[in-house]
Amino acid sequence: MPDLNSSPNTWAAITPSDTVDIPGQKNNKAPSRIYAAGAGNLTVLDASETSALFVIGAGEFLELSPRRVMSTGTTATGIIGLW
Repeated sequence: MPDLNSSPNTWAAITPSDTVDIPGQKNNKAPSRIYAAGAGNLTVLDASETSALFVIGAGEFLELSPRRVMSTGTTATGIIGLW
């Protein structure tokens, strides 16, 4: 479960992939937040391999911890993970 009361201190660009988990996960933890610079759909996969589609506006954050951002179904751009 992400600690949403603390500020992230590490971040990295995320390239959507249908086969590769988010690289550089810190201490085997998924990012606590996802940011999208460009609006669109964001399809994510959780630890139990359940997918979900979120509609995200430009400059918005999602407070979730996906293990993967899927390329299929994702149209949002400038995706960054924050730990």
